[in-house]
Amino acid sequence: LIIDGQHRYMAAKLKNVEMLPCRVFKNLTEEEEARLFYQQNDNNRRLRPRDMLRAKLTVGEAGATILKELCDRHGVFLFKTGEFDIPFLKDVSGMESIIEHWGAAVAEAIFQFIELAGWHTDLNAYSSYTIRPIMTLWRKLYIKSGHEDPTEDVLDVAEVINGMPLEQFVSAAKAMSPHCTEHIAVYELMHKVHDGKFDLSELAEKAKEEIPGNKNTKTA
Repeated sequence: LIIDGQHRYMAAKLKNVEMLPCRVFKNLTEEEEARLFYQQNDNNRRLRPRDMLRAKLTVGEAGATILKELCDRHGVFLFKTGEFDIPFLKDVSGMESIIEHWGAAVAEAIFQFIELAGWHTDLNAYSSYTIRPIMTLWRKLYIKSGHEDPTEDVLDVAEVINGMPLEQFVSAAKAMSPHCTEHIAVYELMHKVHDGKFDLSELAEKAKEEIPGNKNTKTA
C-alpha cells in the first residue's frame, strides 16, 4: 500500500525509473494505514474530498461519521457503486464544512429541505447548487432573527417550492437575477419565496422561458 507518493510512483513507472527513496512501515493495522494516509495527504492538500472522507471514516473522524449517518438515514449515496446511485452527495466538502461550523442539526435541515422540496431524486439535488443556497438562507434568517433557530421557516420555504422541479426553480432564479452567480440567484429566489413576494405560478412561467428547447424560450 502506498500511503503517500502515488503520483511520483506513476511518474517513475512512465519513465522506467526502477528505484525511488521511500519510508517503509511494517505491520500496520488498517486503521493505522488510513490515519497515515489521511494525515499525510491532508498536509499536502492533494486528495479529492471524497478520498479524504473515506480515510476519515476509517479512522472514525467525528464529522465524517456524522455525515455518513445523515446520508444513510436519508438514503443518499456517499460513494459510487454504479451509475444508478441516486441520490448522490456531490458536495462532500460543503456538507463537511456545515457540520464542522454549524453542527449536525443544520446539516439535517438541509437534507430535509431537499426532500420537502421534492428534489431528492434529481441528479443535482445534493450538489453545491442546492446546498450552498439553502445554507445561505438558513444563515441569513438566523442572523435576522437574532440568532434564533430558523429551521422551521427554512423548511416552510421547501414546502412552498414542492412541486416545482429543481431545474425549473434554478432557471427561474437565473431569469430573475441574471447578473448574479447561480448560487446567489437561487438563494435570492428562496428568500423572496420566504417573504411571500412570489407565487409558484409566476415562478413556473419564468422557468419555462429559460429552459433550453422550450417553445416559449426567448431568443435574441
